[in-house]
Amino acid sequence: MNTKQTDVLIIGAGPTGLALACQLVRHGVDFIIVEKNAAVTSYSKAIGVHANHRIHFLLNGTNSL
Repeated sequence: MNTKQTDVLIIGAGPTGLALACQLVRHGVDFIIVEKNAAVTSYSKAIGVHANHRIHFLLNGTNSL
């Protein structure tokens, strides 16, 4: 078994996990994302995006909506 050392383990590469990853990168925190799906899905993993989340994305330069 391979082991890896990291500061944070993110479970799931959905909207929340990826938003957290963006913040951790900005602050220089080492992390690993674990996702159960082997490939990118062709459908959205979020039902909707709240207006406050849009503001968060805009302020952090990650707005892709």
